[in-house]
Amino acid sequence: MRVLIIDDGVREQIRKVVDYAHAHVISFHDLMRVMKGQGPVPGDNPEFVLHIRMGYRCVFTIDEQLKGKMRHLSVSVSGTKWPNEHAVKELAKEFGFVRPFEEWSKWTESEARAVNILELL
Repeated sequence: MRVLIIDDGVREQIRKVVDYAHAHVISFHDLMRVMKGQGPVPGDNPEFVLHIRMGYRCVFTIDEQLKGKMRHLSVSVSGTKWPNEHAVKELAKEFGFVRPFEEWSKWTESEARAVNILELL
């Protein structure tokens, strides 16, 4: 299991990413373009991305979806492993997720070995 250390420095970086995401909401139109492979991927914008030592990579956005605005967190780790559930839960809390884990929409991306979660704002 990979160690996840969230200290004050990491919390400050998370705050910057969250603030940027709230100021740059991904519109429903742009989200559909990304899903069709026709638009820029948020993970390519370093303002949406946080790298945490020990190989964690987080991409956080606020997406406009049919249900409303959603928090969207993608967590991956370097190498050939997947991020563990405990680390994803802890990171989600730091990024502002408040509902129980069971209420989050979740899916994985095989190619990136990323775990994605969504929560309605």
